[in-house]
Amino acid sequence: MERNTTTSDSTNFPDFYQKYRNLVLVFIMSRIPHKYEAEDLVQDVFIRLWENWTFVNKSTVWSLLFTIARNIVIDKIRRHYIPVSYTHLTLPTILRV
Repeated sequence: MERNTTTSDSTNFPDFYQKYRNLVLVFIMSRIPHKYEAEDLVQDVFIRLWENWTFVNKSTVWSLLFTIARNIVIDKIRRHYIPVSYTHLTLPTILRV
């Protein structure tokens, strides 16, 4: 990977966080209705972004941020999705409305 050599990369991140934190929160809350859970996911998004901050192309960071947010929301939904088993139902039970 090529390292982005923009000066003071680490000092730009706090400003970026302050600027976009609420937008990411709104995006996540539109999919995860629990505020505290959504706030935790926002932190996860920015942690993941921070872990790769030196390699991020700053001109496309906006789209990367929401791609990370979308993926984290999908992962959360998958983790908490409990498949419903319909094997206990018989045909007459299913047809009865």
